[in-house]
Amino acid sequence: MLTPFKVLLPERILNKSNKDDLWSDTLDYMLRYPHYHLIDIEGKYAICERKTVKGDRNGKI
Repeated sequence: MLTPFKVLLPERILNKSNKDDLWSDTLDYMLRYPHYHLIDIEGKYAICERKTVKGDRNGKI
């Protein structure tokens, strides 16, 4: 596995009492970051793995 990235989640997502809602809302939020793949949620952070997308600045397609 590559080095995981941490994305700070907004309070509106963290205030979910249901774990399924938290996961679903986090996945929706992570659509803003198309180069990250959600692995887990730890505390206030979404733990992600970087993936390459078409047109990535690193030149990988």
